[in-house]
Amino acid sequence: MDEKFSNGVDMDLDDIDFSDSSSIHELGEDFLQNFCKKAAMAFFNEYGLISHQINSYNDFIKNGLQKVFDSFGETIVEPAYGPKKGDEWQRASVRFGQVTLDKPSFWSGSEGREERTLLPRHARLQNMTYSARMKVNVKLEIYTQQLVKSDKFKTGKEKFIDKDVKHVDEKDIIIGRIPVMVKSDICWMKGSEKDDCDFDQGGYFLIKGAEKIFIAQEQICMKRLWVSNNQGWTVAYKSEMKRNRLIIRLEGMSKDEDIKGVEKALVVYFLSTKIPLWILFFALGVSSDKEVVNLIDYSGDNASILNILIATIHDADDQCKGFRREKTALSHVNKLIKATQFPPEESIDKCISMYLFPSLDSSKKKARFLGYMVKCLLQAYTGHRKCENRDNFRNKRLELASELLERELKVHIAHARRRMAKTLQRDLREDRAVRQIDYYLDASIVTNGLSRAFSTGAWSHPYKRMERISGVVANLGRANPLQTMVDLRRARQQVQYTGKVGDARYPHPSHWGRVEIKRDEQEGEVRIFTDAGRILRPLLVVENLSRVKSFKAKSYSFQSLLDKGILELVGIEEEEDCRVAWGIKYLLKDTEGKKPVKYTHCELDKSFLLGLSCGLIPFANHNHARRILYQAQKHSQQAIGFPTTNPNIRVDTLTHQLFYPQRPLFRTMTADCLGKPDYHFGKNEILPRPEIFNGQNAIVAVNVHQGYNQEDSLVMNRASLERGMFRSEHIRSYKAEVDNKETQDKRRKADDLVNFGKVPSKIGRVDCLDDDGFPYVGANLQSGDIVIGKCTESADHSIKLKHTERGMVQKVVLSSNDDGKNFAVVSLRQIQSPTAQP
Repeated sequence: MDEKFSNGVDMDLDDIDFSDSSSIHELGEDFLQNFCKKAAMAFFNEYGLISHQINSYNDFIKNGLQKVFDSFGETIVEPAYGPKKGDEWQRASVRFGQVTLDKPSFWSGSEGREERTLLPRHARLQNMTYSARMKVNVKLEIYTQQLVKSDKFKTGKEKFIDKDVKHVDEKDIIIGRIPVMVKSDICWMKGSEKDDCDFDQGGYFLIKGAEKIFIAQEQICMKRLWVSNNQGWTVAYKSEMKRNRLIIRLEGMSKDEDIKGVEKALVVYFLSTKIPLWILFFALGVSSDKEVVNLIDYSGDNASILNILIATIHDADDQCKGFRREKTALSHVNKLIKATQFPPEESIDKCISMYLFPSLDSSKKKARFLGYMVKCLLQAYTGHRKCENRDNFRNKRLELASELLERELKVHIAHARRRMAKTLQRDLREDRAVRQIDYYLDASIVTNGLSRAFSTGAWSHPYKRMERISGVVANLGRANPLQTMVDLRRARQQVQYTGKVGDARYPHPSHWGRVEIKRDEQEGEVRIFTDAGRILRPLLVVENLSRVKSFKAKSYSFQSLLDKGILELVGIEEEEDCRVAWGIKYLLKDTEGKKPVKYTHCELDKSFLLGLSCGLIPFANHNHARRILYQAQKHSQQAIGFPTTNPNIRVDTLTHQLFYPQRPLFRTMTADCLGKPDYHFGKNEILPRPEIFNGQNAIVAVNVHQGYNQEDSLVMNRASLERGMFRSEHIRSYKAEVDNKETQDKRRKADDLVNFGKVPSKIGRVDCLDDDGFPYVGANLQSGDIVIGKCTESADHSIKLKHTERGMVQKVVLSSNDDGKNFAVVSLRQIQSPTAQP
């Protein structure tokens, strides 16, 4: 590779002359191709392919964790009802404050009082959870209150209460332990590869020694209006809370809607009741019909819209005469809401403030947004606007570690808070002395709840309290580095397996290449989205591409290219207004006298459109599409090589290692961008970015064997197999909890059943076991042998090898987990090589 394109991320783009506006045709295809390759490598160096997982978790640590505790506000603990004491009852107030996280650690030593650093390798070997202590500042107030002035005649005025504080306790307490993502900001391995795999990118959790990952969850975007014509014309404002939802429906004035010429009016469904649209506008402070029409932005050039608005006004007049007078419309809305089955306790003013568009702080803004909703519905009804498609990816958001952990942590903290309130209420009722605040808050509720959720994969539902969903957490595959990276980039759509799902399971054109600033000139509006979970991808800006002609630096950073406008992160909704070229050669393509195509953006490389697995396949355009899909989905992730560079300090349940992995003969653009640029071992001109390879390069001949068609059979050279071709190492680990020291005497009483190393067990052979019940290193175990001996007073619970399991003992690890129980691991190694039939 040319030296002037050496790897790195340091570049000062101030050296580039941006005043030169020469045509991109003068730059040449080779120059621009090399620039695209270096820009792609800069993206992989700075962001990588799993940065979304780590960045989301870091955002949760910095912002989301504090937001969870702030959402609970102040907890008021009322005593049990007792009319005898009156104002002498003591009450309590609890408020959460600042939250801090320690780095992962664990307690060890003879008495468990020595705190040590917890590294990911410790968690793997000792079957521990890689977690950190979570401390929160809690303020407890014990007080009595006296009612000074009450609202006796229910005038709506506030009560005046005199508060006498008796006791105040404020301290930092441990409220639980939270799992730590490897390579995150609070991980010990951040920026360090000591005693860990040199190519490990992190992004996963360690729960009881097992590697767990979050699968990105596709959810419907709640930050946009949904115009639909499935069961009548509607526009909906969706929210996770049911009381915040609002639907505007276009309904016929007659019960028989099949009759032609029936007038249609607009009604609003809010807080489980049906409200005439015009009355809701006046309840929000609108003073005249003309102001309502201006809020809807009706120009008066459509007769059907005019008829709908007139019918809506008549419908409001029929239900409430004189609603245009002050407070009349508000009183009518209050009457409709209070007549529901479960009316809210708040007054009508608070209901509108809290539940109607809660993100807007004034009635004027709420009325303006309500008018915008009506405008969208009427435009769709007249054919000037498209209905929203649920399967379009611009209408979806991805929930990652931040959103998922916030939701699950909120459930367990609420549980701990309820338990605290009950215990504290019991002490207040019986006039006991109030204890320290850490006595009332049980830290095991949060710790065990998060551990259980990670272990089982059952996560709290996004908006249904009593339900849990599966498929959020999965085990991380370690067959090869590609499978590990693919698992970390997986996404899942929540689709019910019962009932009709429509087109949810089919690909949508919006999935192409994969959020959002939308410029729609036809509708004359600008949509700005800043919510989390939007998907962006980098594209070259064609009009600024000529600026790179004079750059002199050998390397550059991806962020600098974004700052200077050479590259742009484009969202799905914005890309609908862009014309994207597939590559540089399409920008420079000769149109032969035709009008040239004007592109706004250009792909860095066409292979980036195919995804990670398919992008690694060389010459994919010369093979059948179904074969490409097979290799991308299964075969490439099952290839055997070296999954990690630290196999000696890992005890994975199952591992395959190839003896002689080789570098592939042909590499794609995606393969060149992978690897580790700052890893100097094995770095050369041919391989500037070392990586872990899989598979071997075999010389293959396709012919007809002795005149017969052999279909898919293989004829292999015996000498090649004997020299070590495709020879691999199969390692399987067996894990078990063993007795602690205080229970060893009970196990010795079972000598009459099993005396390891001397008398055969009733369930298997114990020839290779020592007196402690573990095999010695180097022992050759066959099927039916006992690999870990466990005996109690009454039964034999030893672990025996199955019929197809055998191998030589490679390592025996004995340690204690985070529950204080002794934990044993025995790893067996077996060499496997292809067997040629004579």
